[in-house]
Amino acid sequence: MIKNLQTMESELKRLQNIFRKFNLFSILGIANWEIKHSNFLSWLFNPKGNHGLGEKFLSLFLESVKIKGNKDYKLKPKDLIGFSAIREENNMDITLQSRVSKFICIIENKIHAPARLEQLKDYRKRIEASYTSYTKIFVFLTMKDIVPPEPENKYWIQFSFREINQIIEKLINENKKNLDQEVVMFINQYTSMIRRNFMKDDKFWESIKELYVKYKDIFQQVNTFIRDRQKEVQKEIIKHIKNDETFIIDKIMKGTLRFIPKNLDSVIPKDGIDDWSTKKRVLLFELWNSETHEYIDLLIFTGHAPINLRKRLYKIAENNQNIFKIFNSKLQNFNESESGGNMLFRHRLVETKNYEQFDSDEVIRLFKVKFEEFCTKILPSLTSTIIKEFQT
Repeated sequence: MIKNLQTMESELKRLQNIFRKFNLFSILGIANWEIKHSNFLSWLFNPKGNHGLGEKFLSLFLESVKIKGNKDYKLKPKDLIGFSAIREENNMDITLQSRVSKFICIIENKIHAPARLEQLKDYRKRIEASYTSYTKIFVFLTMKDIVPPEPENKYWIQFSFREINQIIEKLINENKKNLDQEVVMFINQYTSMIRRNFMKDDKFWESIKELYVKYKDIFQQVNTFIRDRQKEVQKEIIKHIKNDETFIIDKIMKGTLRFIPKNLDSVIPKDGIDDWSTKKRVLLFELWNSETHEYIDLLIFTGHAPINLRKRLYKIAENNQNIFKIFNSKLQNFNESESGGNMLFRHRLVETKNYEQFDSDEVIRLFKVKFEEFCTKILPSLTSTIIKEFQT
C-alpha cells in the first residue's frame, strides 16, 4: 500500500502540473456559474461584438441546432447581421432575435441544476403567444447532455457545451490569424476550462481515469473519507440549528438544511404551492454544505408561491440591496415563472480552502464562529426589514 501511494503521488504531481496551468476562468471560479457562461456566449453570439468573429459563431450555432432539431429554417449571412443577443429578458437566459427575419431562439442554460418542466413550458408558452408570426426555436443547453423533461422534449432541442466547444474551436482554428491575439487567448482559455471541467474525452481526464483504475482502492478510501467528513459536518450543522431556539427547521436534505427565524415565520403568509417547504413556507434560509465543492454557504430563497407574494419579498430585497447581497453582487431579475423562485441573499461561511486546510472539528468550529457573526451582524437587519414591510 505504501509503495502504491508513493508511485501514485509522483503520477498525481505530473497531472497536478497540467491541471494547475494558468486559466483565467478557473481562477475566477466561474465553471459552475450559469450566469457567467451565458454572458460569455452572448458576447460571442453578438455579430457586432468586439471578438472580431462577426456573425460566424451565431451562424454555425444556428446551423448546428437546425440539423440536430431537424428544422427547416433558412437564414442568409446578411440576415444574421441584424440579430441581437439579449440576456435575462423575462428571466430567459439568452434570447437570439431578429425582427427583420422574424426569428427568435430561446436558450435555457443549465450547468448542474435540473430542468423544471413548468419553467420550460412557461417560457415556451410566453414566446409562442408573443411572437406568433416568428420562427421560434427553443434550445436546452447543458453540460452533461441532459434531455429536457417530457413532454417539453418535443419542443426543446437538447444541445451540449461539448458541441459549443467544437464550434468555438473550429472558428478559432480557421480565423486566428485574422483575430486580435488577446481575443484568441481569452477564447482559448474558455474552451480549455470547458474541456478540463466537463468533457470526459479530454486527455487530462483520460489520464485521471487510467490513474483511478490503477489505484481504485486508494481513491475509494479517499472518497469515503470526504463523504464521511461532509456527513459529520452536516450532522453538527443540523444540531447547531436545532439547539438554537430562535430558528425553526423546515426541511433536511443531503447537504442542505432549510430553516427560518421564528420572528419571520409568524409574519410571512404560508402560501407555498408545492413540497419545496414542509409547511408551505414561501421564504426560507438554507445552509449548503457541499460535498462536491467543500464549502458552506448561507442563502435566502423564495420558493414556489403566488407571484404577488414572491414579488413583494423580492421588492423588499431589491430596495435594500445594502443588506440583501449575493456574494456582493446585485440580485438576479425577478423570476416571473409560476413555479419559480428567487435567491435573495448568499453569503459564504466556510471557504473551500478552509476545508482543505482543516480537519472536521476545525471546520465545524469555524462554521459556528462565522454563523454567529452572521446572526449578530447581518441577521437582525435582514429580519427587521422584512418584518417592518409585512407589518405596515
